[in-house]
Amino acid sequence: MRRLAFTAGLITGYVLGARAGRDRYEQLAKSARSVIGHPAAIRARTKAKGTIRSGIDAVAAKTGFSPVTKDDVVIDGTA
Repeated sequence: MRRLAFTAGLITGYVLGARAGRDRYEQLAKSARSVIGHPAAIRARTKAKGTIRSGIDAVAAKTGFSPVTKDDVVIDGTA
């Protein structure tokens, strides 16, 4: 009888813990999506891409070698 009660307690704890964990995960994911989609974050990413692109172009102009070709794809799908 004790073993059955212990097992039932474990199962109940697991189910409730998993539900609480999933709810917290959803809360964190929602917060992350709102931060990523914020206009200031989008501007910062755009500015960073431009800065990186100008650095690549400067290195390419000095060395005559461009590491980026038109067939290369960056993470967000742009070249």
